[in-house]
Order: sequence, then C-alpha cells, then structure tokens
Amino acid sequence: RLPVVAYDDRERFDPTLAADDVLVLEDGVPQRVRSVRRVPANVLLVFDMGGQVTATRAANATTGAALRLLEGLREGDRVAFIQNGGRAVELLQDWTEDRASARHVLRTKLFSAKRSRLSECLTLAALKLKEHAVGNTHVVVFTDGLEGQSKEEIRADEIAKDAVRSLLASQASVHVFCFAALVEKAV
Repeated sequence: RLPVVAYDDRERFDPTLAADDVLVLEDGVPQRVRSVRRVPANVLLVFDMGGQVTATRAANATTGAALRLLEGLREGDRVAFIQNGGRAVELLQDWTEDRASARHVLRTKLFSAKRSRLSECLTLAALKLKEHAVGNTHVVVFTDGLEGQSKEEIRADEIAKDAVRSLLASQASVHVFCFAALVEKAV
C-alpha cells in the first residue's frame, strides 16, 4: 500500500486517478499496480490559541477555517479536535464521522486560552494518531508558533523535541496555520 495524491493541471485534487495512471518502481523495476482506492481520512485539528492570538482577532478566522475544512471532508472521513483549554490541553472532540456534531463543538466549545502550550498539544496529537493505522492521516495545527507565551509575556521557549519527534513518527501529514506575524504586529 502506497499513499498517493493526484492533482490536475490547475493543482486541484483529481479524484479520477486509476491504476493505469500510476507507475511504481522498486529498485528500478516496474511493479504491477492492481488497484487505486480512496482511503477515508483521519483529520486531527489542534488549536493552540494563546492570548496574543485573541488580540489579533484571528480566533474567529480560525473557527471559520476549521468549519470550511470540516465541510470539505468526504463520507467516511473522521475528525477529532484538541485544544489548549486554559489549564490543560484537552480532547475537545474524539474521532467522529458526524459532521453536525463536530460543527456544533467548533461553534460552541472552541476558545482561546491565556497562554500557549504548543508542545503539550503536539504530544497529545501524537498519542491520538496512534489510534489509527498509518495512511490518509492529517494534523492541522492552528497556533501562534510560540511556546510559553501568555497574555502578559511573550517569549519563545524551545518547542519540546520529543513532542515534535512523536508527531513526526506518526507519519501524518502536518499542516500549520501560524499566526506569528499577526501576533508580532499586535505586540
């Protein structure tokens, strides 16, 4: 099994990929491709929204982006949410295919915390990803890019290397929405 993604000439996802369209070489030798099928996606949204992000009004943009991403999911895709919940990082929504329920959680339970906890968010994300086999798995991180900042103080502590290693070991595709430039401008 090899994960592949096909794009058309306008760089849009192309769902018409067929086995005859794929060439797989192993040690330079062409291999027979027997089938191509879509594997449902597991998408984990991670929200590390500290107080400085709130000051930039990016929190509303984050909710909007997350809702648009949710609407783009296809049948069988699962989604889960982790957020920096103020006192601790928490699982806001466990894996679900129920878009209406997930939409409700995004609209009613997502909020900005007083300080950033990026390393803790990444660590919990890596643990959640272990619940699914490697494959069509994605992590979308919404963050200010800072570790340890708060409403009162901005500092750039080093992100825990173990947290990053664990996330990379999950073999998920990682997508980052970073508000660092907005935070810097607001400060």
